[in-house]
Amino acid sequence: MRSVSEPFPADASSGTGTDLRVIRTDRLQLVPYTTAHARRLLDGDPHDDTWAPGYPTDDELDVARMYLSLIRSHGDPTPFAPYVIRLDRDERAIGGFGFFGPPDDDGFVEFG
Repeated sequence: MRSVSEPFPADASSGTGTDLRVIRTDRLQLVPYTTAHARRLLDGDPHDDTWAPGYPTDDELDVARMYLSLIRSHGDPTPFAPYVIRLDRDERAIGGFGFFGPPDDDGFVEFG
């Protein structure tokens, strides 16, 4: 498996004003959440995004709510924020991945 990080332009509603990072493997992309993505999930409307059947799951909707709440309270947690898992071949969203916070004092992170 190869892993490459490349610049990913933040959408205007992300509020970061900086590039985000996409992590690529041979088959997948891990794309950092943006506020626009979280809102699309909660609206149930992909707009111009492509979602696989069954996406988003109820868990993913919970993550979107938590993410927007975290943004309001503490600012953007990127890079230790949720990520959308996309198929590399067609960029369909198929799931999510996220951290439970930044590294602890020993440098360990928890993710799921």
